[in-house]
This record gives sequence, C-alpha cells and structure tokens, in this order.
Amino acid sequence: MLALLACEPTPQQEVGETPLEGSWIAQVVRDPAAFTQVVDADREAWIALHRSDLPAAAAGGGPAALRARWELADLYADLGRLSALAWQSTAATWESRTGIPKGSALPWFAALAAGELGAAERAGAWLDRAGEAADPAVRRAAAWLADGAEGPPPADNPLVERWLAHAAARDGGEAGALREWAASPLLSERGEGGARRDFYDPQALWTLAERTRPDPEALPEGLEGLLFSGCLDGADLEAERRRLAGGGAPGSLCMRGASWEALGLDPLPGAEDDPERARATVRALDRALDPWAAALAESAGEGRELLDQLGLVPLLRSRALLAMARGALEAEHPRQALALAQLALDLEHPRDLSPVNAPGLFAVLAEAKLLTGHSREALDALQVLVDAYPEAAGVDEIVGDLAILQAMDRRGDSKEH
Repeated sequence: MLALLACEPTPQQEVGETPLEGSWIAQVVRDPAAFTQVVDADREAWIALHRSDLPAAAAGGGPAALRARWELADLYADLGRLSALAWQSTAATWESRTGIPKGSALPWFAALAAGELGAAERAGAWLDRAGEAADPAVRRAAAWLADGAEGPPPADNPLVERWLAHAAARDGGEAGALREWAASPLLSERGEGGARRDFYDPQALWTLAERTRPDPEALPEGLEGLLFSGCLDGADLEAERRRLAGGGAPGSLCMRGASWEALGLDPLPGAEDDPERARATVRALDRALDPWAAALAESAGEGRELLDQLGLVPLLRSRALLAMARGALEAEHPRQALALAQLALDLEHPRDLSPVNAPGLFAVLAEAKLLTGHSREALDALQVLVDAYPEAAGVDEIVGDLAILQAMDRRGDSKEH
C-alpha cells in the first residue's frame, strides 16, 4: 500500500452512468491525489484499517481511528450478543440433558447473559437458581441483584463489584480494564471429577461495545468517512448517521441508503428467513458491480493500480454483504445471515483476517452457525478471531461448552445437521 501513495491524477475517460459513479471508489480511482492526501495524514492507521487490524488503527486519534473504533464497537456488539445467546442455550441444554450440577455458579452467569438480552423473566429465574450456589459470594450476589440491586451491596464480593463497575462504565464513569475482563475468567469452580470450569464475564463485551463506539456525529465526512467502508457516498453516510442518532440499531452502516436501491438492490431481509432471497440479492449486487468495475478499470489510468492492488471493489462488496448479514440477524433471519456471510468471504483465504475478511464477518458467521444448529462450525469462525482478539476468549469458551453438550448422545454428524 505504501508504494501506492505516490500516485498522481491523470485524465480519465468517463464510464456509464450508475450510482456507483458517485462512490468513494470512483473518487479514489479518478483522483489518486485525494487518496494520498487523506492517507498521508495518518498513514499507519489507514494501512491498519485497510488490512482489518482494528486495534492498531484505533490506537491513534485521527479519522481512521474513529472509523476503526466504530468497527470495533460493531465487533464487540456482535460478540456480546453471540456470548449471551450461547450462555442461554448452554444453560438450557445442560439443564435438559443432565441437570446443571448442584451448587454450580453457572446460573449467575446465565442470569447476567439473559439480562443483556433484555429477557427479564429468564434472568429472574436464573437468579433464583443462583441463590442455591455452593459459593456464598454467588448466593449473596444473586440475592442482592434479585432485590433490584437496592440497598448496600455485599462487601468484598467480586461478582457484585464487577456488576457495579459495568454499570458505572456504561454511565460514563471509569471504564476499567475491559479488554482484560473479557479475556480472563471471572470465576472458576471444580466440577465432578475435579475438572476445572471457567466462567467468563457475560457483560464485558457489551460494555466494550458501548464505550468503544464514537458518537455518530463525530464520524468524519467526505473521503475520510467513506474510504474502505460499505457506504457508497456521502449521502448514504449522512442518512445513516441521522438514523443512528435517532436510536436506530448500529451494525448495518450504510446499507439502507437510496443509492443501493437505485442499483436495484433490496438490502432488507424481508418477512421470511429465505436464504435464496439473500443469494438473489448477492447476484444482483454482483451484476451491478462487475461490469461497472471492469469499465472503471479500463478507464482508470494511474488509478488502476489503486483499484487493483488495494482490492477496492471486493472490499466494498464484502462490507456491503456484512452489513446485510447483520441486518438479517437483527431481523432474526439466521439462514439469510449465514448465506450472506459465506458469500462475502474471500474463499482463497477463508480463515485469515484481510481487507475483504473483516473481523465482524467471522463474528456474524459464528452467530449464524450457532442459531442454525451448527455450534461446532461456529467454533471454526471464532478461532480466527481469538487468535487476533483475546477478548473473544470467553465467547469461544461458552460456545465450546455448548458444542460439547449438543454432541452428547449423538453418533457422527448426521443428527447435528
């Protein structure tokens, strides 16, 4: 990428009219000097953002760092939701198969996870079970939280202290060592036969998402706000900024813009969880992108090198499909989300983070796999993330527990599928 920063603009031929002509890709290709000006201001951060190294990109204070923080927050939100879903499924499956071991602290963590999903009734039921834990700290924490966290909190109780720390962080107070909290067990216990059981903090990733995400109004405008994104142009970005400021759910940035609809695409998931609808949308996207990209490449001049070597069109395509997959999960259509995420992957490097394979893609794949009954395959996607993001360790742990429980009393893979 560094060698590409010296490109200078040259006269270009025009390509046919399409909403893609107003996109950031067309701007970069036609005016490489504009790209150079943006990237030179914070070169290392932009390089890191392009290769999907979000922590490195987020370490600075410029526009690339803000963009990386937004993507990191989306990733943490994905992983937090996946963790909570896995906790609920693990606790319920364990209870139905063998019964949760008597005295285990597991119900406390299931209660926290249910609370993060807004399932108050389930959270209350698990808190009642946590009141039977062998560990007195768990019993006291469960009783205090079941009473609505009223009155003085139990003293010297690490579970209550962590709960209060999350509440303070989400209210704008001291954030604490959130990444370390997500990466390390909060409590361990010995199971039958002396095997150690580690329980990770179900709240950590949710708090990380909230504290990492910048204000939508702080997102940069122009090429700084669009470069390497799934947005097409400034109008899409501004419409999405307004939607988010009005309380819309994050995670589907720019895929609801009018310019996508002008290309004949319907990025919304529809009423039914039909994966063929998702595949048809991808085919329509490719029909729009492929001929335009070929014409743009032919007329690109000096910008051709940027277009090809930075893989701008595949990057845009993957980001757009990731946004659609998140929208499908939001609509509780996991089969569509799975189809979209699989079609977004760079199949030449399916287990590597890259400009095309953003971290969020693997989180969405893992959630879609889990929700469609393939928890062992969800672990494959999570492993890609754990190697680069230690804060995903707790999600990997609980999904692994679920996979073991679901595999009990099965022969081979046929019943899992």
